[in-house]
Amino acid sequence: MRRDRPSTTARAIALAMLWLGRQPSTRTLVPADDAALLAERLPALGIGMRCLAWLARSSLAVPLVRCLEMLLVPGIIGHFALRKRAIGWQARAAIDAGCGQLVVVAAGLDLLAWRLAQERPALGVFEVDHPATQSAKRTLFGEQVTAAQHLVLQPVDLATTRLPAALAAHRAWRSEIPTVFLVEGLTMYLLLEQVVALLSDLRALAAPGSRLIATFMEPGASGRAAFRREGPLLRALLAFGAEPMHFGLAAAEAGALLASCGWTLRQAGPPIALLPAPLPAPLPAGEGGPLVGEYVVVAERSSGREHGDSIPRSKITVSDLDCGSGPL
Repeated sequence: MRRDRPSTTARAIALAMLWLGRQPSTRTLVPADDAALLAERLPALGIGMRCLAWLARSSLAVPLVRCLEMLLVPGIIGHFALRKRAIGWQARAAIDAGCGQLVVVAAGLDLLAWRLAQERPALGVFEVDHPATQSAKRTLFGEQVTAAQHLVLQPVDLATTRLPAALAAHRAWRSEIPTVFLVEGLTMYLLLEQVVALLSDLRALAAPGSRLIATFMEPGASGRAAFRREGPLLRALLAFGAEPMHFGLAAAEAGALLASCGWTLRQAGPPIALLPAPLPAPLPAGEGGPLVGEYVVVAERSSGREHGDSIPRSKITVSDLDCGSGPL
């Protein structure tokens, strides 16, 4: 990503949420407040986003958007909505089970932290993200951030700063409180060693009763993370270096990786499998199914180690797990 603006992925997902929130067949998948806020604020990111936001709000663009989706990843827009809905439900379940803090790692332009800060006034909420994304978020949603007094936007470049140091330095952080950690749409852009370091750092921050909700991509034929049905436009973008994906992990191997980092797997599956009830409205044909190749895991802090102790990491190599990563 560029240092002066949010990543391409963050902007694309925000547009996808705006699009889904404006279409009659899918608007129930996106909170109405989110869609309205995105429609109002995204144009401030520049003329390109202004044009794309207009398209996302226009019914005239439906054939164009569907064609673009087929060229990128068929079903990806519905998948994004289901992923966010499943993560939101699982986060609320963790809070209801006793987690008193929420940490969202690399939230992009997502509004879940702000929404939960509104819903749960006693919840400590932290967003940790790249300074460029945090700056844009403050510009776009400054009023909302200010109104949610217990929402902390913590700018951190995780390439140079470890997460425990960034959070422990903040006066609002309480190390003894069970916390739910969200890592959505991030691991595929990292190397195996970086994923292990991140999961272990989160475990070092986790008090007893803490939970982890994260997403992983399945590996493709090359061993790297890959969508199961990549369109020709996506392959061209990836070939030209547009935020390439690296780390892929087969769902059957997720438990082993998590265990090596101090977490116990509770659930793993496509987003729709982690939702407790039928969707409020059926998705259009081909939307949101498991063919995308990304899944969600829910894990809990493993017992047997005191909070803050060093975690012995298994000597994981690419050959130990059905995963892949390549040089950045």
